[in-house]
Amino acid sequence: MSIAIRAIRLAAAATVLTLAASLVPSVAEAQTITACYTRKNGTMYRVGEPNTPADCTSTAHVKETWNTQGAPGAPAVSGYQIVVAPETISDFNTHTFVATCPTGKKVLGGGYINANSHGLDVISNGPNHDGSLWAITAEKTVSIDITVHVYAICASVAP
Repeated sequence: MSIAIRAIRLAAAATVLTLAASLVPSVAEAQTITACYTRKNGTMYRVGEPNTPADCTSTAHVKETWNTQGAPGAPAVSGYQIVVAPETISDFNTHTFVATCPTGKKVLGGGYINANSHGLDVISNGPNHDGSLWAITAEKTVSIDITVHVYAICASVAP
């Protein structure tokens, strides 16, 4: 692609962005914008507003209409919370440690910290089947007590 074509495309994009920025209303309510696009040089101009043409000035221009508010977004995540469940083990058996999300919340992630930094062989580490908790299964490998902190990152999630 030639430098001239790139320059024209860049200028057209800059013009559209400048026009779009100037069209955003200062109030929060939605506003419909109508403008015409000139294919030949990539410019746009507003129509149907005070001090603007009533319609496109040429049949070769393309009329576009859009809403400044945009479409509503998808339901989001809310009520972010980290649940911490510390537990100390003394024996050499296999243990499952759990951090459970409050009712109505789902686990988004999680993990654990071995406060002793050694002496623990982790067998599994992850959420359960319904997303209500984070669990690790591990075995103690040293003679001292081990303290494990299991973390669940929880939130309300729209279906």
